[in-house]
Amino acid sequence: SKMAYGVIVKPYVVPEVSEDVAVCIGQKATLMAKGGDTYRWVPAYALNTTTNAGVVANPTTSTRYSVDISWGGVCGTKGTVYVEVLPKPKLFAGRDTTYNLNEPIFINAVGTGTITWLSGDGIKCRVCPYSQVYPSGSSCYVAEAINEEGCIVRDEVCLEITKDFSAYIPNTFTPNNDGTNDVFYIYGENIFNVTMEIFDRWGNRLFISKDQGTGWDGSYKGAICQPDVYSYIIKYTGLNGKNFERVGHVSIVK
Repeated sequence: SKMAYGVIVKPYVVPEVSEDVAVCIGQKATLMAKGGDTYRWVPAYALNTTTNAGVVANPTTSTRYSVDISWGGVCGTKGTVYVEVLPKPKLFAGRDTTYNLNEPIFINAVGTGTITWLSGDGIKCRVCPYSQVYPSGSSCYVAEAINEEGCIVRDEVCLEITKDFSAYIPNTFTPNNDGTNDVFYIYGENIFNVTMEIFDRWGNRLFISKDQGTGWDGSYKGAICQPDVYSYIIKYTGLNGKNFERVGHVSIVK
C-alpha cells in the first residue's frame, strides 16, 4: 500500500508591525506584529518576552527591533519597528530645610525644560523656579519640569516651619508722651543679641541700641524728630542660632 502525503500550502507571511514609536525614558511601548503564528523578536533587550505577537519594550536607549513572523518557522519574513527613547528633563526641587516663620522663605528648583510649582502652601509665583513662599506651617512643594519633547519629571522639597521665636516690628509710633506707642521697639520672643539702628532719609544715624528693652523715643540730640519716615536696621539672633537682619521703615506720626 502506498503512503499518502498531504501537502499544506501556506502563503508567505505578509508582515504587519506597529508604527515606529517615541517614548520618554522610563515609559513602556507595546509593539504588535501579525501575519503568522510564530514570532521571534530580536534583540531581546528590554523586552518582556520575545515569542509573542505583542511585546512590551522598556528600553533606556533608542532601539530598532525586528520580528521574524512565520508559520511554525517556515515561509517567514521580517518586519521592524523603531523605539525612540526621549530624555527626561533634569529637576532638583531643593534640599529639605527648616525655617522659622518670621524669616523670608524661598524655594528654588533647578533643572532643564520649563519648571513650574504644582502644589505647596503660599507660593508667590507658581511659574517661577525661584519664588518666595508664605507657608502657614510645614509644607511640601512639588515642582514639575517639561522639556521640548514633552517628557515630564517631578520632584519635591519639604520645609519644616518652626515657631520657636518671633519678631514683630511696628511701622508707626507716636512719641508724644501720652503713654501709648511712645517708643519704637522690636517685639519678640526668644530672640537675642538685638541691635537697632535708626537713620533719617539722608542716611544720618540718629540712634543705636544694643538692648531689646531700649527702644527709640523718636528724639535726636534731645529734640523730638519731625513726623517723617525713618529707616531702621535691626539685627538679632534667633533660637536656632541663626543671625537675622531686618531692614525697613518706621513713621513718626503726630
